[in-house]
Amino acid sequence: SGPLSYSVGASLYLEDSKETLASLVFGSSLDDFTRSPEQGVESEDWGVFGSLSWRPASLDRLTLTAGVRFDSAERTTTQQAGVLDLGFTQFFFQELDLNDTFEEVLYRLAARYELTPDLTFYSNLATGYTPGGFNIAAAEEEALDDVVRFGSEELTSFDAGLRWRSADRKSSFAAAVFYLEADNWQEITALEDEQGNVISTSLVTSRAAIESRGFELEGKTQLTDSLLLMANLGV
Repeated sequence: SGPLSYSVGASLYLEDSKETLASLVFGSSLDDFTRSPEQGVESEDWGVFGSLSWRPASLDRLTLTAGVRFDSAERTTTQQAGVLDLGFTQFFFQELDLNDTFEEVLYRLAARYELTPDLTFYSNLATGYTPGGFNIAAAEEEALDDVVRFGSEELTSFDAGLRWRSADRKSSFAAAVFYLEADNWQEITALEDEQGNVISTSLVTSRAAIESRGFELEGKTQLTDSLLLMANLGV
């Protein structure tokens, strides 16, 4: 091994599924269920990635790493028009035949410094995402246009900390601080009207924004061959 090391790779994910929702208003057998129209989802996700690590000759305890990844996610959703009868209300399905591709370039920067063989400091800065898509959902007729599409979730995260192990490897300690933010956080929810009544089945939205920060402490020690003491704190 020299001052430079690298890794490259690729990923592929395929999905082709169909489903049907059903409701039971009266009765107790499978024949009494009222079924909604058939819904279909197809996904084709692929990505390529690479990373490069460098250990300066004059400071070989330090490792700097940079990585990049390109992701492409194609989503196809089909849905037949129809009704899901809940007894007290009806949810409507739109006729859908939708296709879109979500693409993103992601990066990661990292540093690791081995102060001693037993004590290491590190930090990471990275971006991430979850592709958008289309909801297979039903809603009351006036809310149909609000349930169809949701956007990609994009986030940025940072963490830094240390890891220590005792020379006899019976004890260890780790500490870390972290920060994460996203302006289009995906969450599972349901639509409500002005009176608070639910007017849709469960669906994904990307309208939320989050910011999370905190720290974590973790320690453990092997007191005897049969007794391990562990402690954790996170805020």
